[in-house]
Amino acid sequence: MFYEHKMPYGPIVLQRRDLCEMLVEKTNQKTCSIHYSKKLVKYDSTGADGQFKLHFDDGTTASADLIIGADGIHSTVRKFFFSDLASATSDEAKKEQYLRCIEPRWSGTYMYRTNMGIPKEKIQELNPEHPSLKVLSTIWCGKDKHGLTIDQGKMITFSVYHSIPSAQGSIREGSRTEDVDKQEVADALAGWEPALQQILHLHDPDVQYSRWAIHCVEPIPQSVSGNVILIGDAAHAMTPHQGVGGGQAVEDSHLLGRILAHPSTTKQSLKHALQVYQQIRLPFAKIAAQRSLFNGMMYEFNHPDYFYEAGRPPSKDELVRLGKAIEESFKWLGQGGCYDDWDEAERKLLEQDIGA
Repeated sequence: MFYEHKMPYGPIVLQRRDLCEMLVEKTNQKTCSIHYSKKLVKYDSTGADGQFKLHFDDGTTASADLIIGADGIHSTVRKFFFSDLASATSDEAKKEQYLRCIEPRWSGTYMYRTNMGIPKEKIQELNPEHPSLKVLSTIWCGKDKHGLTIDQGKMITFSVYHSIPSAQGSIREGSRTEDVDKQEVADALAGWEPALQQILHLHDPDVQYSRWAIHCVEPIPQSVSGNVILIGDAAHAMTPHQGVGGGQAVEDSHLLGRILAHPSTTKQSLKHALQVYQQIRLPFAKIAAQRSLFNGMMYEFNHPDYFYEAGRPPSKDELVRLGKAIEESFKWLGQGGCYDDWDEAERKLLEQDIGA
């Protein structure tokens, strides 16, 4: 271990399934209907009072005054959002920019993972001093690769990242998720320190590993067009190297929900209200995505300020400098937040009210 990073505000590990169950439980069933297993195929404007008609793959349709595209990295809403913008402009540069935002781009990184963790007692028996038992998470750094262990209570989860820097931003053909042999993961970690090798070999022999090609969304020029809004991964899918992608989606939802529920937001003022959302959230989410990308580059010795060749590993002093830079990169997580965003948004909404 070359650097220990302590976050004073304390991260919380929360499974996606648990979060979804909590949100559904808090939903007001009298005013909100949840329709499961619905896949949007397309939407179009009906021309009647600005309404939209949504078409689903089961042949059903629905009408809406407002579309919020929270449909993930492979967003259908984003596809039509930017296709419509591209069709409406005669500016060739803008057209190209809009069209580049439709398809997710490969980050150049593969992630190896399994859906099964390793019981802590197995690690304890093999190595009572194992680094993964001492802290919430451990990042194992190396050239073009890094490993990650996370304490999930009774289990330690493990993932490995392997990057091809020259492939960043490319369109990758084929499946983005594939099952792989454990040997492929072992080959990726050949020559790494024994403690990391121990984690790999403690997995049950029949555990299935998968390889994920991590994709991102190009930095988009706008997240609002008329009464269509993009939020979460549909707007800013990012690399996982700061663990903030899901949180950014929650903050998008929090701010947008409060803006739409504000007394000053009416059908007449909706355009301004949605612009307030975009002005606050989109720039911040872009910065979060950039920070996450830079962290991955630092973990793998590829950041321009902390670049080390494969044949020349960093010295102890260089590793300490890198550790301090990684710690500094996380400090923003303890500053500001969605409540500050709301204060700014409400002020902008009220300013419009006064101006009216």
